[in-house]
Amino acid sequence: MRVGCHPRSAARDVATHIVSYDELSEAATITTFLRGGLRTGTVNDVALACYKDLDTDGIMDLVARNQRPRGLPSGFKGGIALTDGTIHHEDIRRALGLPRRIPEHRLAGRSSALEDLTGRWAADFLRKRTERS
Repeated sequence: MRVGCHPRSAARDVATHIVSYDELSEAATITTFLRGGLRTGTVNDVALACYKDLDTDGIMDLVARNQRPRGLPSGFKGGIALTDGTIHHEDIRRALGLPRRIPEHRLAGRSSALEDLTGRWAADFLRKRTERS
């Protein structure tokens, strides 16, 4: 299961990924990264493994339980969740065959808030990633 702009990503995989780190404790997050060999794609697969048997209602419940970022996504005052959520919103749209480009005026507020939280590199990454839509 690959999450993101990978062509085989299913909307359910991306929706689950968006909140998959929220429920992990600090120790569980470290364990997940180590079990994944510190490689992003593999780490994400490890994080998603415990959710693989969820049906649609289970995924909806998981997302509903995690409306406010916790754990790793709450890093940089929520900047990780903001970036990940914005990027993966577009990934879900692509998986459903509904791609779109985020209008520049809507992205400007997010990227400037992100820049305030994390520095220019993350804002630039967000801009470049969403331009691929």
